[in-house]
Amino acid sequence: MNQLRDAVMSNTFYMMKLTAEMQRVARILEEHHIEVLMLKGPVLAYELYGDLAHRNSKDLDMLVDISKVEKALGILMEIGYIKKFDSPYILNSWKWKDHHIALVHPVLETQIEIHWSLNPYNNSHRLDFKTLWNRKRSMDISGCKVHYLGFEDLFMYLISHGARHGWFRLRWLLDIDKIIRFNGAIQQSHDYMEIHDCKSLVGQAYYLASQLIRTPLSKEMKELATSQRSIELASYAFNLIKKSEITDAETLKNYLKQIKSPKRRMIMLLGRLYPGPMDAELLPLPRKLHFLYIPLRPFLWMWRRIRQRMVLKGRHEYD
Repeated sequence: MNQLRDAVMSNTFYMMKLTAEMQRVARILEEHHIEVLMLKGPVLAYELYGDLAHRNSKDLDMLVDISKVEKALGILMEIGYIKKFDSPYILNSWKWKDHHIALVHPVLETQIEIHWSLNPYNNSHRLDFKTLWNRKRSMDISGCKVHYLGFEDLFMYLISHGARHGWFRLRWLLDIDKIIRFNGAIQQSHDYMEIHDCKSLVGQAYYLASQLIRTPLSKEMKELATSQRSIELASYAFNLIKKSEITDAETLKNYLKQIKSPKRRMIMLLGRLYPGPMDAELLPLPRKLHFLYIPLRPFLWMWRRIRQRMVLKGRHEYD
């Protein structure tokens, strides 16, 4: 009980610290005319559990309009944040190959992820920032007004996020359970499943929640949860959940491939034809010559593969 009490106290203090930082950063960004939507963090703790102490978060996820990402990053770096991974981006590949950039504050020991899309490889015009902003909700926390996703958008985002990470943190399923138990409106979300392109992922989440934490499902939910596709995706996730964390790169790669819809797979395949940070790291070119990465992309890809095989071969010979 003492260990449990200490853990709760430690989490409460950290969530209070995270809440204060969320208020500070949101206020600074809004002063610079950058609208912000909170995705999870303290807002979700209040929204679903009514108390900061009842949920933990390691960072702050903030969604901004893609046209204001670079401005937001500049402001955050001015107040002490640094990029967690400073990979060289070329030809604006970050705008559609990635969906967020992580920053850390070395003094405050807090982390912020600036998102411009809810999911990677998302090209849906029905999910642009303006649309999500128009459906937003607002919450007053200690006299500070913060904005977050509308109900259906939040539910679909939480499912997509949990599925993308293999549901290895069971608290993500507890969030889904909480929403299902206390909001029957979720049964009317078929249109949002199509908009977010995550119908099969919703079925996966329903099945996992019903099997692992006995979440009650309506008739419509059961039909989706027991579809062949939903059960198949749930079986992949079960293997990841048993491991507690994802450490096997090949297992994760295969899982991420399985959960993508045909449309997302096509976008991802097309994305492989476009230059990215690894190309710039392998062959640094001056900015004026970045256009050369497009015709050089196949050769650079082959070069990386050859180098990887040589490294693996060297390891096997050493062993």
